[in-house]
Amino acid sequence: MEQSKNLMELAEELGANCCVNIAGSQGEIWDGFYRENYAKDTYALIVDSVREIIDAVKPKRTFYTIESMPWMVPDSPDEYLQLLKDVDRKAFGVHLDFVNMMNCPKRYLFRDEFIEECFTKLGPYIKSIHGKDVYMENSYPTVIRESIPGTGKINYQKVAKLCESLGPDTTLFVEHLPDFESYKKAAAYVREQAVLAGIL
Repeated sequence: MEQSKNLMELAEELGANCCVNIAGSQGEIWDGFYRENYAKDTYALIVDSVREIIDAVKPKRTFYTIESMPWMVPDSPDEYLQLLKDVDRKAFGVHLDFVNMMNCPKRYLFRDEFIEECFTKLGPYIKSIHGKDVYMENSYPTVIRESIPGTGKINYQKVAKLCESLGPDTTLFVEHLPDFESYKKAAAYVREQAVLAGIL
């Protein structure tokens, strides 16, 4: 909690749009999947923790955000909306990772519709967005893998238009790549798709 407050203070001092964190897990691995991640007491702890961080820093410019994740709160647009309501702080916003929430075949197969749902429901609260790609293997029971933009099935022309609908300064950034060349390649692909969509 102290580290989170310190990072939030730094983000506010720098005038960053947001400070991104995750809710965290109820196990040994900080981002691990555990049944306890969905316990009522865990949800209450998340709400109290976000409030405590925001109330301690009292930010004027920077939003505190929780990254959407596959197996912890929040793992859906509706759950994120509920979390926003329950935290009830103006400085609490959304860091959208729509790929992280593609945690079942239906969301993957209807990914265009799901991404649009994310932007429609969370749009007013979105402060930053992760740009990643995803593909599903023909394997049992279900294997869905994150990948570099341009190597999966995400329609980045659609994503670019949805980002633009939030305003020209909406932040979308790529992540989880092994080296600088991969980052350049991913960013170039996203920009290329934005041009094709008539955005850049």
